[in-house]
Amino acid sequence: MLVGAVLRYLAVAHFGRGRGNYVEGEAPPFWQAEVEAVLAAQGADLPALWRDVRAATDSEAALAPVRELVSRVTDATLARLYPDAAPQLGLLAAAKDVAGTMPPSSEIRTAR
Repeated sequence: MLVGAVLRYLAVAHFGRGRGNYVEGEAPPFWQAEVEAVLAAQGADLPALWRDVRAATDSEAALAPVRELVSRVTDATLARLYPDAAPQLGLLAAAKDVAGTMPPSSEIRTAR
């Protein structure tokens, strides 16, 4: 579900660049691979996340951890896909270290 949300965001964000009106379709396969790699590198315990969402007492409490994870994954994915633009976007330019892992989430997001 999270991968699909980030892929839809990427698809919509890429329209308006001479491609015409947005038409839902499949995202390029390499986008999915990038999003999945970033999500795995975040070390998110998705079953625990969804348990917390279901147990939340109100919608804000349910949405907060999902919003935070989606934001981190989206930022890191954009930084990996567009490392040259990452500084202008307020993202960590080198989203992947030498070992091929993502930096801690605290380093992915910079002040905007």
